[in-house]
Amino acid sequence: MCKLKNEIGNTYGKLMVIEKSKNRTNSGLVKWICKCECGNIIEARGDRLRTGKTKSCGCSKHFNEFIDKVEYIIGIDSKGEQFTFDKCDYEFIK
Repeated sequence: MCKLKNEIGNTYGKLMVIEKSKNRTNSGLVKWICKCECGNIIEARGDRLRTGKTKSCGCSKHFNEFIDKVEYIIGIDSKGEQFTFDKCDYEFIK
């Protein structure tokens, strides 16, 4: 059996590992308690953190960034894809 790597203090995406969970998966994998940048606390498997499969509490799925230009707005979705729209439509997509 491998020696358990201490993940406390490590950051994976938007998650910072704050403590080891008392829970394990059904197959015995270690879970960690993580704090997301948005403030939510979640429990995540260590292997999913290290491989990048778990990067946030789920808040990133709904996050859009907006850059205000003079005549239009550029939006950037959670996957990094850009889209452009008129300022008058901002209320519909924010």
